Amino acid sequence: MVPVALRMIWEAKGRFAIAVLGIAFSVMLMLFLLGVYQGVKYGSKSYVLHTQASVWVSQRNTRNLIKTSSFLPETLGNSLLQVEGVKSVDSLLRAIAPAEFPDKTVTLYIFGFDPNSPIGAPEISSGTSNLQPQEIILDRAFTATHNLKLGDTLSLQGYPFKIVGISRGTNLIVGQFAFTRLDDVPRLLGLRNVRSFFLLNLDSDSPEIISRLEEQFPDLVFIPQAEFAANNVEEMEIGVLPILWTIVLFGAITGGTVIVLMMYTSVLEKREDYAMLKAVGASQNFLGTLVLKQSMLAAILGFSLGLIVDITFAPLLAEVIPSLLLVFTWQDAAGVLIACLILGAIGTLAPIRTLKNIYPAEVFRA
Repeated sequence: MVPVALRMIWEAKGRFAIAVLGIAFSVMLMLFLLGVYQGVKYGSKSYVLHTQASVWVSQRNTRNLIKTSSFLPETLGNSLLQVEGVKSVDSLLRAIAPAEFPDKTVTLYIFGFDPNSPIGAPEISSGTSNLQPQEIILDRAFTATHNLKLGDTLSLQGYPFKIVGISRGTNLIVGQFAFTRLDDVPRLLGLRNVRSFFLLNLDSDSPEIISRLEEQFPDLVFIPQAEFAANNVEEMEIGVLPILWTIVLFGAITGGTVIVLMMYTSVLEKREDYAMLKAVGASQNFLGTLVLKQSMLAAILGFSLGLIVDITFAPLLAEVIPSLLLVFTWQDAAGVLIACLILGAIGTLAPIRTLKNIYPAEVFRA
């Protein structure tokens, strides 16, 4: 015997299919934006976590790579190395420079590192991180967007740089990191004998070493790697991520509205059917459960369809828009599913209230 809820859905399968598609569209939007959100988080911390440095050193009040500046004397590295417990000291020099194309310029975050040390080098997708003078590593999203490849030349402020490496984990979506030799950056920055960050490795994880460093260098900040990566994520959350969350919320509201309209219209169109069920003894709880089952089925089918479409077309979208980094997590998918079920349940409140105003005698209307 076909359950009553499925029979009602089958009799109005066209409207039910439209509702499922509406929910699927909302789910696609929410999962897509959550994928962008996770992509921004990944891009903002991946490079920091990839570097083999346990502590990042910068000017006081400089706590991330993205929207702050730090200028430290080059000679400071030798002083840091003399502190008991400091095993090695490497450095980075950051500059923001325009990459010049025939019809436009595109801003890059340039990081100069010592190619003879593994500290500070990005994760390489292809090519090499063993740089010669005026050679550069670019993010793979940047090279794909601008049709660049290994061996091509890129102009930075009038200086030609040969592309010898392509990196991953260095795409912020709103911009990309690029890497060159430490001694190539001063001409781009216009300053010499300075460093932006010192990258330390310590003999142990003892907090006493950092306390010792803070005591000897009160004008500097010493930030553990994980905390420094979290600071980069926090910087992006302040600027870009709240906008994404707002759109996710509107997507959820749209999905919930679709469920309410579907179920409310269904109750009105099936008014005589519900009156008949009441006439044969169906309780209000039974009818409410009937509406809830239809709503839950629409929510689950809509979520499944939206999830399948997002996962299927995400690789294609990444090819079309290389700078777009989508990172899907099962935690986000589970959260969206729970949201769909909650919205589905909430969406039945108005239809169930309407059921209370349906009387068994209505079945005898002409």
